This record gives sequence, structure tokens and C-alpha cells, in this order.
Amino acid sequence: MNRSEGPATRNSLSRWKALAFVVLPLAACTITKTEDQGTGGTNAGQSGGGRVGAVSTGGSTSAGDSGASDLAGGVAGKAGTPADMGGAPPDEAGAGGAAGSGGAAGAGGEGPSDLSWRVPQSGTAVPSGSGAPSITGVYASRIGQNLRLEVEGTGFGSAPGTLPAVESLTVFGLYDTTQGGWCAGKGNCPVDLQYTSWKDTAIVIDGFGSGYGGRYKMLPGDLVSIIVQSTAEANGPTVTWTGTLEPRQAPPLNPGGPNPQVASVEFCPIGRNMHIDVVGAGFGTAPGTLPAVESLTVFGLYDTTQGGWCAGRGNCPVDLQYTSWTDTAIAIDGFGSSYGGQFKVAAGDAVSIFVQNAQGPEFTVWTGTLKPGRCPGPDPDGPTPRVESVVFSQVGQNLHIVVDGSGFGNAPGTLPAVESLTVFGLYDTTKGGWCAGRGNCPVDLQYTSWTDAKIVVSGFGSAYGTQYNVASGDAVSIYLQNTGGPEFTVWTGNLP
Repeated sequence: MNRSEGPATRNSLSRWKALAFVVLPLAACTITKTEDQGTGGTNAGQSGGGRVGAVSTGGSTSAGDSGASDLAGGVAGKAGTPADMGGAPPDEAGAGGAAGSGGAAGAGGEGPSDLSWRVPQSGTAVPSGSGAPSITGVYASRIGQNLRLEVEGTGFGSAPGTLPAVESLTVFGLYDTTQGGWCAGKGNCPVDLQYTSWKDTAIVIDGFGSGYGGRYKMLPGDLVSIIVQSTAEANGPTVTWTGTLEPRQAPPLNPGGPNPQVASVEFCPIGRNMHIDVVGAGFGTAPGTLPAVESLTVFGLYDTTQGGWCAGRGNCPVDLQYTSWTDTAIAIDGFGSSYGGQFKVAAGDAVSIFVQNAQGPEFTVWTGTLKPGRCPGPDPDGPTPRVESVVFSQVGQNLHIVVDGSGFGNAPGTLPAVESLTVFGLYDTTKGGWCAGRGNCPVDLQYTSWTDAKIVVSGFGSAYGTQYNVASGDAVSIYLQNTGGPEFTVWTGNLP
């Protein structure tokens, strides 16, 4: 024993011995609430670390004591004891080992901020066969399409293939007794599971496959069974855990991880130019060169209220304008040119968003309601054209138009000029939808000036007149595209 140990250290060692005596029988089968305990610092000479930080039942935990002095400098203390399972405030850090004769004190590790998601589900594990694996804890959250499931224990063996993967295996199965006994993740089950990782002591699952839904659904309170077969040998022994799934807080976001997680979604304004901000983690890197107006395999917006039409994903009738994509945020600035008619959105619509990691198979499905959120501000020199105001005067042959905003790009040629462009167009809905100033329109526009923040038009070309004319009160729309990229916006209003 290190002679510098005090009574507190000796008492903590006694408590550890007593704790080991109590915990060991848990390996049998019954799963109960567990609490991981951090330790204080140790030093490099001998194992003379501080006592275990105390665990409270309603508040934060205390820090571990400093490690004792010894022959060499102290090493960094381990993390402080986790907060109690009721979601306590952030813990204090474990203290570092004290300075020894060979060096300075090690710094204390930072205690985790919140481990309330580590509350295990209550249930019973029953092994089958000699040397069967054991399940010591089942942690479930996000009960439903995006079920997060962690199964901890021993003897599971190595991963049964390359993970992550969305598939069914012969060595794992999840059965929902409450919902008629349907199963997922095992051969002949109607639904796959998204297997994130598998090691000898832990299996992690992040949701169901695309077959989930309808009668194949899972709700909080369902009685379920989990069967794990050891992969250490062919036709290895199994263990079956049975319990009722209760709602738990989800684990924190995992930036850079393989499974996409959505923390928030904001929409503004609702309609053709709808800006969508998806914030979370695990989205991967951009699935191509952005910005782009296209459909991808890894993202889709579905409008349930308007008949389930979709945008932005393969086989959807409408593209999305993808502005940017990072591992933690996706930005979209409106729909493609096919938007309109039966393919439209409105405030209050029930929608879902499919997001897949751009470099892997795992995906998540977010569901919610379209309601205006925080609108983006101007985007000077950015790829997204945003119109702040449109002013008309001298309605007729010499119609004067001033468009103010941002993200218009540089002048698309030498101005002034009387011509049609690919990046601007005026459409008169009242007069049958004829257009001016854009390719294939029958009438040119007199473009006076164009900057990233302002466009000025000073009338129509010589083909104006007869059926191609405007009048006060006409409903019109303006198509405006960034001159350096594919993103566009459509402004609608009436002539004064």
C-alpha cells in the first residue's frame, strides 16, 4: 500500500470491494439500473488514485480526490463521476494525480455533462446454450422509425460483416410482441435494421430500414424481445432479453459519425422559394458539387398533406435547390422549376424529410409540420438570389422595374442592352402567361444595369404590343437566377 494514502482512500477501496461483491451476481440475467462511476487521478508510480466521486440521487456528482504523490509525475486524472441517472447538472471534473518527485501534477479530466440517456431499460436476459453470451444492459431511445438501441454485455463475438449496414442478419433479431409479433433485423423479417457497430461487448443500432411503417411499427411501452447469437462460432449459443421499451433521452449528437441525426429543421418562407435549414450531425460531406438544382439519392422532402408528393430525391417530380451540405448542416433554397400545380406546399402541411449519410447507408427520417421559422438574411455575393423589393412604374411599353436584394451575381454581359437572358424573365399571368426578357420569350427587355444587389429594367423590346402587353393590376412573376450558378428565385406580385 502507498504510505501516503489517507483514511478517505482506504475507505474508498473498501467500498469498491463491497461494490464488487454486490455487482458480480448481476451477470446472471436480471437487468437493473446501473451507474458508471469515474475515478480520481492516479500517478505514474503506483496505483494510488483518489476515491470515487460520490453519486447523488438528485444533483451533480462530486469530483474524485487527487492521486497520492509517488516516484514519478502524476498523470491526468480520469473523468469525474457521471451525473446521476435523473439528468443532473454537469459533473465536476476528477482531480489529477498530485505531483511526484519526477514531474508536475496531472490535470483532472472533465466530467461528462449529462448522462441521463444512459438509463437502461428494465428487462430480463435468459441465456441459451453452454457459454452463451450475456446481456447486462439495454439502452433505447428515439422509439419509432429512428430507434436508437444499444445492447451491452459480453460474448457477442466480432462484427458479422462490414458495418455500418442496413440489412438483416442471422445472429440478431428484434421482436415486437405488442404490435403482433413482427420482427426486424433477422432473416425472413419484413424490416431491416440499421446496424451501426458490433463488438464483443456492445451492439449499436440506429433505426429501421425502409420497410418500417404501417403495421410494422414500434411505440413506447411495447413489449419486445432481443435475440443475440454469438458470432464467435458457427451456430453459436444465444441470449434473449425481454422487456418493455420506455422513452429515454437520446444520446448527444455524434459529428463525423456514420448515422445521421436531426436536431432541428426550420422553414421560411413557405412556398416555392422555401428555405430549409437542417441542423444535426452525421450527414457526411457534400454529395457532389453545390450549389445545384437537382435530385439526390440521399435527401428527400415528402408532403403528406398534399398527397405524398416529394422533392429532391430520385424519382421525385420536383428538384430541390441544394445550396450547401456539411456533416452538421444542410441548406436548401427553394424548389426546382417543376414546382407548382399539384406539387406545392402550404403552411400547416405535414411533411417528412429523409436524410442519408452521403458516404454510407444509414439514414434518418424527420417528421413535422410546415410553419414559418427564422428566415435567412441577405446573401451578398452568395449563390442564392433573394429579393427584398420590386418597384414598378410607367406601366406599359416603357415599364420601369427595379429589383433590390442580394445574390444576383455580376452583370450577365455588357449593359445596357435590349435582349433576352437565361437568368431573368418577366411573366404576365393575367395575360395568358406570356413572357419577356428570357430565352424563348417573344419579347426582349431593356436591361439598364445589373449588380449583385440591384437590377434595373427600363422597358420592353420592339416586339411589345398586341397580345404581348401589360396593364395595371396584372398578376406577374419574375424569374431571377444567380448569374454565376444554378440557384434561382421566383417573385410574384401585381403591377400597380
